[in-house]
Amino acid sequence: MTTKVLNPTTAVDHYRSLFRARATRRVGAEPPWLADLRAAAMARFAATGLPATRDERWHYTSLAAVAPVAFAPPGEQCIGLDTGDLAPLLMAPGAKARLCFVNGRLAPSLCLAPSLSADGIGRGAPSPRGAGVSPTPAGDDPTGVHGRPCGGPAAPPERSALRLAGWAQAIERWPDEMAHHLGHHLGADQPVAELNMALACDGAVLFVADGVDAGRVELLFLTTATSEPLFSAPRNLIVLGAGSHATVVENHVALGTANAFADPVTEIDLGARAQLDYLKLVHEPGSFHTATVAVTQGCDSRLTAHLLALGGRLARTEFATHLAGAGGSAQLFGLALAGGGDHLDLTTRIDHDALATRSRELVKQIVTGRGRGCFSGLVHVHPGAQQTDARLTNANLLLSDRAEADTRPILRIDADDVKCSHGATVGRLDDEALFYLRARGLDADEARQILTAAFATEVVASVADPTVAAAVRARVDRRLTELLEEPR
Repeated sequence: MTTKVLNPTTAVDHYRSLFRARATRRVGAEPPWLADLRAAAMARFAATGLPATRDERWHYTSLAAVAPVAFAPPGEQCIGLDTGDLAPLLMAPGAKARLCFVNGRLAPSLCLAPSLSADGIGRGAPSPRGAGVSPTPAGDDPTGVHGRPCGGPAAPPERSALRLAGWAQAIERWPDEMAHHLGHHLGADQPVAELNMALACDGAVLFVADGVDAGRVELLFLTTATSEPLFSAPRNLIVLGAGSHATVVENHVALGTANAFADPVTEIDLGARAQLDYLKLVHEPGSFHTATVAVTQGCDSRLTAHLLALGGRLARTEFATHLAGAGGSAQLFGLALAGGGDHLDLTTRIDHDALATRSRELVKQIVTGRGRGCFSGLVHVHPGAQQTDARLTNANLLLSDRAEADTRPILRIDADDVKCSHGATVGRLDDEALFYLRARGLDADEARQILTAAFATEVVASVADPTVAAAVRARVDRRLTELLEEPR
C-alpha cells in the first residue's frame, strides 16, 4: 500500500477537495438547508484547519501525525461480516435495538431494530414508563430549553414511541426535526466537528417519545483494515422526549490495526425529566479518533455518562453538557487505559446555566509503557446559576517510568450561592499495599493486578445496567491484563 503524503499547507485543500467531490455527487440529493449547513461548516474548517496545540483545548494533543496523511472516505460497500462476528464486540448484548456501521457506512444486515427495513429505518413502540403519570402543566415551570416549557416539549410530528434510523434516512423522513437539532448543541470554535458536518455520510439517529422507556440501544462502529487510509465522520443524534428514558452505548472498535481517522460527532437533547444512561467506548489500536459529544439538558433531566478509552494511536473525546434547565443533573465517569504508544485525551466541559443544577465528575487514568493519558476538565457556573452543586475529581496511576499523565481540572464560577470543589492526583501503586499482598502469599504480578483493577473499579462499578456493566468489566479486565504484561 502506498500512502499519499500531504504537506501541512495542503491538508486543508485535501479535505476541501473531498467536500467538493462529495457535493458534486450529491447535487439535488440533500435538502438545501443541509447543503448550506455543510458549506458553512467547511468554510469555518478551512479558515482554521486542523486544531493545533496553541488552541487551549488541544494543549495536550497534537494532530501533526494526522495532517500529512491523505485519508479518504469509505466506499459504498462494507466489508463482508455477519452477525456472528459481532458477539465478542458488543457492549449491550440483548439490546432492544442496534445499528452497526462498518468503516463509516450503515450495514443494515448487521442491525437489530424494530421493523428495521433495507432503507435503514426502524420503527417500534416500546412500553411507556410510569403509566398513569401525567406531564407537568407547562405553566407550572416556565424554565425550559430551546424555548420549550419545563412541562415538556411538543410531541414530534411522527408519534412512534421509538424511531431509529441511519442518518441519511432520517434526513429524508424527518427533515424538520433534523434541521432543528443538527449543529445546535455544539459550541463555537470546534474545527473537527466542523469537518464532520462538512463530510458526514452516515450515523445513527434516535428519537424517543415522551414518557417512553426505550431500553438498551447499541450503536456499533467497526473499523477494518483497508487498502488506503480511511476517513469516516459518523454523525449521531439522540433526542429524548419529556419523561423518557434510554440506555445508549456508542461502541467504537477497530478489527486489528487499522490506518484510519475517525471523526465522530454525537449531539444529544434531553427533554424535561428525561433520563439518559450514555456510554461511549473507543478501542481502535493504530487509529486516530477525534470525537465530539455535546449534550443539552432540560429541566430536571438526568444524565449519567461513561467515557471509556481502552487504546488508540491517538484517541481524543471532547465531551460537553449544558445544564440549561433548572434542577438538571449530570454524572460523568471517565476511564482511560493507555499503554505502548497510546495517546488518550479526555477533554470535558460542564456548563451550569440554570438554578439548582448538580454535577459529579470522576475521571481515572491508568498509564504504562510509553503511553500518555491527558485530562482537561472545566466546570463553568454561569451568572444566575445559583444553588449549583458541582464536584470534579481526577486520579491518575502510572505503572512505568516512561508513562505520562497530564491533568488540568478547572472551576470557573460566576455565581455566589454555589458549592463547588475540584482535585487531581498523580501517583504510583502503593508500596505498603503491595507489601501487604505479597506477605499474604501473592506474587508481585498478582499483587499489581489486584491493586490496578481496584483503582479502576469505582468507575466500572458505577455502570447501572447490569448487562452493560458485565461487558464493561470483561473488556476492562482484558485490557488491564494486556497493559500489565507490557515492559515497564
